Amino acid sequence: MESFVSSKWARLFAGASLLCLAYAPVAIDFFNMTDEDIVASNSDFDEISIKPFTPNIERSSLMSHWIGSDPLSPSFSDTKDLSPNAASNFFSDFQSRVANLDSSQEKLRENAIKTISSGAFKGSKFVQGVIKSNFYVDAKKYGVPVAVIDGVIRGLSRKIDFRRSLKKDDKFEVAFNDKKEILYSRITTKHQNVAMYKFGKEGHFFENGEKVGSLKKSNAFGLPLRGAYRISSRYGYRRHPITGRYKHHAGVDFAARYGTPIYAIFDGVVTRAANYSGYGKCVDIKHASGYSSRYGHLSRIFVSPGTWVKKGQRIGSVGSSGFSTGSHLHLELAKNSKTMNPLSVKMMPEKVERVSNNRKFNALKKYSSKLALFVS
Repeated sequence: MESFVSSKWARLFAGASLLCLAYAPVAIDFFNMTDEDIVASNSDFDEISIKPFTPNIERSSLMSHWIGSDPLSPSFSDTKDLSPNAASNFFSDFQSRVANLDSSQEKLRENAIKTISSGAFKGSKFVQGVIKSNFYVDAKKYGVPVAVIDGVIRGLSRKIDFRRSLKKDDKFEVAFNDKKEILYSRITTKHQNVAMYKFGKEGHFFENGEKVGSLKKSNAFGLPLRGAYRISSRYGYRRHPITGRYKHHAGVDFAARYGTPIYAIFDGVVTRAANYSGYGKCVDIKHASGYSSRYGHLSRIFVSPGTWVKKGQRIGSVGSSGFSTGSHLHLELAKNSKTMNPLSVKMMPEKVERVSNNRKFNALKKYSSKLALFVS
């Protein structure tokens, strides 16, 4: 017990000693200060100058970097004190920088927002921009109304992840009318090119003719392909078409035309999007409840690792990369890292509304892609 008490007091003494050592320089500076070091003012309190408590801190490289990192903040790291004139100049410079920034942003808005002079969207506004930080902030800088920005994000979020997929120097286009209705919007990244169009009174449609917001949510897995396909090889043991060996086939092969869009069968995070052994161009997605899916032999990949994708979002195109004898999709499904037959789970085809007139819709898409030619 005595040794415990003595060790306790030893720890308290050591802690107090360290605290005293830490604040010793501050105490020394405090007792050495004069009235001049604190405040120098006249009787009317018109001008007040405060000297730095520790001048060396102000002139340190760290403080200089911190002050200089803000484009609005003038650097005073070489100033020995803040005299009345220096303080006045400091704040005048700061205010002028704010005014210049506001002026430059106003000029950016004026130059960015164009009026469409002809065609279906005549009289509406058109903006082309480049992403520097994120879509919301940069579109607002270009003068796009907040209501329009929100509408673009809601509409295109099923096709692209606005938080993870967009990078610096990606591009966007938006056309909207005086009622802040979105007529056309497009996001162009290194891997994706997604667009949305307002087609008359029918509403908004994606580039493939699917109506925005028409997809019915379901807890079932979705099919990875839409349109024409056939199952060319099932799950289980088979003779490998290239090696001729009898071995286990861990997935299901969907034979389809080269370039056919491939969609995520459920929400999840992309864990692989690259060439992988005999799978060729391969995408792996981790889903909830221990499930994961793999898509092999792709010709193109439209997602990157770490990206969150939604069920029905396009992740790639059918191809024949890797060990493959023809154009097809190899789909694997696993539960807790153990493969299972993808056809043993309920996979519901997605029911979506489609545009009523493909000819007129294609003409609208062609016109929208050339809006930069019809602005003034």
